[in-house]
Amino acid sequence: MKEKNAKKTSETPIRMEWLLAAGAVFVAAGIGFAVPRVLQQGEDTKRLTQVAVEETEPVRVTPQTELSIREKTELFQSADASAVVLNKGRRYDEATIAARVEEEIEKLQKLGVLEGGTYQKAETDYTPLFYVDSSGEKSMILWQAQLYLNREDGSCLSDMMLDDETGKLLGISMERWDTDRENGVVYNVAADGMVESGESVESGEDSSLELEEELKQKAERFASYLGLETESVSMSPDMTKYLVSAEEQSTYREQVKRYMKKGYSEDEARRLMNEEWGLTEAAPDGSVSAQVIYREGEEQIFYDIRLGKTSISINPELTPGNGDSADQY
Repeated sequence: MKEKNAKKTSETPIRMEWLLAAGAVFVAAGIGFAVPRVLQQGEDTKRLTQVAVEETEPVRVTPQTELSIREKTELFQSADASAVVLNKGRRYDEATIAARVEEEIEKLQKLGVLEGGTYQKAETDYTPLFYVDSSGEKSMILWQAQLYLNREDGSCLSDMMLDDETGKLLGISMERWDTDRENGVVYNVAADGMVESGESVESGEDSSLELEEELKQKAERFASYLGLETESVSMSPDMTKYLVSAEEQSTYREQVKRYMKKGYSEDEARRLMNEEWGLTEAAPDGSVSAQVIYREGEEQIFYDIRLGKTSISINPELTPGNGDSADQY
């Protein structure tokens, strides 16, 4: 009996030592895992409240290769180009761009491209956009200008595209605007130039021919404004685009080509075809349109010009083959 009690008594200190040792290991492990985490959080907090300065290679902005007008118009329309909104351009900023746009409008008025008269600005919006191609080799800055203008004979909406490098307007869209109308667009214009009420304009052949001649003159004047030469002006009635289906376009072009082989000009061939097919040359708003090919040295620049009694649009067109140009014949 005494031996058993002595054995039990001797085992108790051993078990206590083992428990204490195990507890010490557990506490040490806990401290080992917890301390680094606490220290790491402290270091993170310290870094977030400090500004670190590191030396790197300086960023150098090199001069951009000057692009031709054709390269600029192609870059503007390229699906592979990226456009980024800037705070300002290289030559113009928010304080100077409005005066430049007004100056260019006055130049086009004096040349007879735009209607003369005094405009009072009601609302304006100027946005500089940086365009760069996918290779990063070609880039430019274009200002998108949206103007809502007031004048004595009616209001006017205008969208313009100004080249930051040259300060020239590369694209213009302008039309009269009547806030009392449902859609705002003014269509009817009487012989004295005053706007009449109505939804559309009934334009006869004489009126259409007058607009065509006026369009050709404006195309020539716009060429002189940009410093370009006019290679050709091919009338392209809007209604042809709308009323001739995609399946019939090929047949239409082939028949126009046959007329041209007989000695007719493209415009005459189109007019004969429109008579045969029962197409009118006047668009719903009474406007006429043309594809204009300008030349800058050896390069061709394609523009689409639309002219109506109360509107005008002069904007770059995509590369040849996308429209009904003479090159297709």
